[in-house]
Formats: sequence, C-alpha cells, structure tokens
Amino acid sequence: MEINNIYHIQEQIYKYATQTELFQEVANNFFYDVYRSLVNLLLLEMVKISEKPGKGGNENLTVSYLAKNFDWSEENQDRLNKLEAEIAAFNKKIFKARHKVIAHNDVSTIIEEKVYGEFPFHEGVQFLENLKQVCDICHKECFGIIFGMMIVTGPGDIHSCIDALSKSITFDELFEEANTEDKISLFDKSREVRRRYRVSDE
Repeated sequence: MEINNIYHIQEQIYKYATQTELFQEVANNFFYDVYRSLVNLLLLEMVKISEKPGKGGNENLTVSYLAKNFDWSEENQDRLNKLEAEIAAFNKKIFKARHKVIAHNDVSTIIEEKVYGEFPFHEGVQFLENLKQVCDICHKECFGIIFGMMIVTGPGDIHSCIDALSKSITFDELFEEANTEDKISLFDKSREVRRRYRVSDE
C-alpha cells in the first residue's frame, strides 16, 4: 500500500501539464525537491519489497519471503512463484540505484555521473500490478477476501493540497482585480490567517 501511495502522490504532481504548472507557479523549487524525494523513496521501497528475503536473524519481509515461507495452496503457490520471478527480474534493473545512489554515495558513480534505476514506464506499472496481485492472493487465502484498493485517499491527501493551491491562486487573482477597499480587507484577512498559523514572513 505504501508504494502505491507514494506513486499516486508522485503521479498527481506531474500527471497533467496544467496541474504541474500550478505547483510550479506556487512553489516551483519546493515541489521539485518533493518530487525528487518521492522518486528516491519510491525506488527504495521497490527495491526493499523485491529483494531476497535474507537468512537467519536478518530476514526481510519481501515478496520472496511470502512466496517461500508459507503453506499456500498449490494453485496460489504457482501464481506466487510466477509473480516472484517477474518481481525479482525487475529488481535487477533498480537495485543498484539503492546501493550506489540512494543509500550510499558511491564515489565512482558520482565521478562518472552514472545513472541507475531507469526503466520503461510500463514496466513500473506492471511491477505495481504484480505487487497488488501478491497482496490479493495472500490476503484472500488467509482471510477469504482480496486486499482490495491499494491507494488510500481522503481529506488531507494530495488532492486536498491541489485544492488548497488552486484557492491560493484564486485569492491572488481576486486581490489583483479588487479595488482599494477590498484589497485592504483581503490583506487583513490574509494577515489574520498567517498569524493564526504563525506563518513566517521570511
């Protein structure tokens, strides 16, 4: 679920050109940094869930661990084995991004300006779909129903942020079009809100 939520936020920031313009107009540098952080976080989580499970006291909860350490029905075991193989193949394309860029500052990578973690867009989408299938298979065998929706949306999510940013643009446009009296009123209201949330003027 976490991987899908990260992808969903990243997608919403840059899904539509007009929406991207909104983020750029309000706080271009900030949202660029947010986007870069989301890319790194998404790659990191992709690698973590798709790597080998480890051994002994260093076991990790991965797709491979789920596929190999439980007594699934024969049909589901076959499905999990197939999905595990596809997910492991994708891992080979991205694991160096974690080891040489995200988790470590590999000297040769920096000097030679190497790029790791690139993959065709459709393969990333398929990876997420494979993870969803793994969740649904395991959840249904354990609890009788599929896991279901992998993205949680509601008040306070990225859509709320987009709505708030749209309102801020609306305020700016109204302020520009207002007469002197209305501008004073809008300015006072803006100052009241800034004081309420202790927004710095710096």
